[in-house]
Amino acid sequence: MANSELDFSVRLQMLTDQFNQGLRESRGAFDAATRSIISNTNELRSNSGQAEQALTTLFNTPSNDLTAAIQNTTAQLNGLVRGANISEFTAT
Repeated sequence: MANSELDFSVRLQMLTDQFNQGLRESRGAFDAATRSIISNTNELRSNSGQAEQALTTLFNTPSNDLTAAIQNTTAQLNGLVRGANISEFTAT
C-alpha cells in the first residue's frame, strides 16, 4: 500500500470515528430529552388528577362548609403550582 493510500485510510478512519462519536452524543441527548418529557408528562398527569380531586371535593361540599372547602382547595392548588417542575430541557 502506498504512503498516500495509508494516509487517506487513516484520515477516513478518524473521520468515521468522529462521526460515530457525534451520533452517540446525539443519541444520548435525545434519550435524555425523551426521559425529561416523559417525566414532565407524568408529573402533569398526576397534578391534573390531584387538581380534579380537589375541585370535585369542593363542588360536593355542603354550603355551610363552603368557605373552609374553598380555602383548603385553594391551598392544594397553590401547592401543585409551587411543586410544578416544568422546565425547558437543554442538552449539554
